[in-house]
Amino acid sequence: MLAIYIILRLIHIFAGVFWAGVAFFIALVFTPAIAKMGPEGGRFMQQFAQRTQISKYMSLAALLTTIPGILLYISDSGFRPAWMTTGIGVGWTIGGLAGIAAFLHGNLVTGRTSNRIAQLGQEIAAAGGPPAPAQLAEMGHLQTKMRDAGIVSAVLL
Repeated sequence: MLAIYIILRLIHIFAGVFWAGVAFFIALVFTPAIAKMGPEGGRFMQQFAQRTQISKYMSLAALLTTIPGILLYISDSGFRPAWMTTGIGVGWTIGGLAGIAAFLHGNLVTGRTSNRIAQLGQEIAAAGGPPAPAQLAEMGHLQTKMRDAGIVSAVLL
């Protein structure tokens, strides 16, 4: 039984480090650099989303962090108020709720936005010419949404 706890903790920690590390990198370094690139940034973001499948890796890391985290929380707390009101219990409860919120936000907002950026990029490329004004406007809106979503995710993590 101890081996299962160790494995769950290792999965939770390593996946969480990847998830949070990439989220902070994207929010604090990557997205601001893309914004400063102007139109080229949009093309780069489109290629990045298409070719790296970052949203899939982030979803997997989020899942591998959240599920073991929930299992470990249940095991440690037993949902006993006496444990949940201790310093570590309060800290783990707040951290767990923030992690679950980040998981949901990542899947419902960030992942969908990343997928739409990739899809729009494919539509623009398939058209063969310069993007239509409506496509440029949508790409700009999606980039702004992605930047804001990245900040929210980083704060929650």
